[in-house]
Amino acid sequence: MKKSKIILIVFLVLAALATIILDLPQVVLVADEVKNVLLKEFLSRLILASFVIYLVIYGKFAKLKPDFSNLGKNLLWMIPCFLVAFANFPFSALISGSAVLERADLIPLLVINCILIAILEDFFFQGIVRTVVEDYFKNTKNRVFLTILTVSTIFALSHLLNLLSGASIASTLLQVGYTFLMGGLFSTIMAKTKDIWLIVVIHTIFDIGGTLVNKLGSGIFQDKLFWIFTVVFGVLAGLYILFNIYVLNKKDNESLEPKKEEIQA
Repeated sequence: MKKSKIILIVFLVLAALATIILDLPQVVLVADEVKNVLLKEFLSRLILASFVIYLVIYGKFAKLKPDFSNLGKNLLWMIPCFLVAFANFPFSALISGSAVLERADLIPLLVINCILIAILEDFFFQGIVRTVVEDYFKNTKNRVFLTILTVSTIFALSHLLNLLSGASIASTLLQVGYTFLMGGLFSTIMAKTKDIWLIVVIHTIFDIGGTLVNKLGSGIFQDKLFWIFTVVFGVLAGLYILFNIYVLNKKDNESLEPKKEEIQA
């Protein structure tokens, strides 16, 4: 146990140092500027994601094995969630020409980066933070609702750290708002399916769509059709998620009520 704690601390220190070094503008891995940014992000996220995975395994915070036995049923239940994720893609802007994809050769690297950031954030918030919050609300009425609300709020507020990297207040607050909604979606998926990898899939798809033009292209990708799809699918998914939170919360509350046999005894 003591050896494991030492490894954990050393791993954390090395991960932090490596991330700070890679974030320095003086560090240049390749001459290609766009590729250099993506490579530095890849290495930084790989290190941090590895640390979080180790922390999850060390603390037994979440089940790492995917649930293939209920995969078909879970994917069917998640259709509204997938619609929200795919609505974040700049399909209409790329077709109309208002946005241009200039570095298609770097799409694989972008996809890997999105997978790593999804693993990093989801294993931390839906694995570690959620476990701690669930334990705090243990045997509390409406614990499903309170857990989802708390984890989503922490996930959203964590994006205030973007202010430290120079992001504007307006864009940061906007990100806090939509990450709260996405956090609610992720937390509900976890409550329903108990499979953290399904959240990673949804999160990855959403991030690929949102960064495709910003990282590898130019132009305006959030056109009128983009916002129509975002609002329509967002509202539908929001209502769907709220209904499922209500059902899950009600079912959990009923499980907390004393059984008739226990009352009679």
